[in-house]
Amino acid sequence: MLIVVASYALKLSFSVFFYIFFFVLRSGPVHNAHRSIDLV
Repeated sequence: MLIVVASYALKLSFSVFFYIFFFVLRSGPVHNAHRSIDLV
């Protein structure tokens, strides 16, 4: 039971971390780079 809960928590935290990483990456340097390319 404890292993199942631990694996579920690990999967949930990993998905949240991946979502936050993707959101920051999309709204961060990549977006600014696309904006600078549009200006050029």
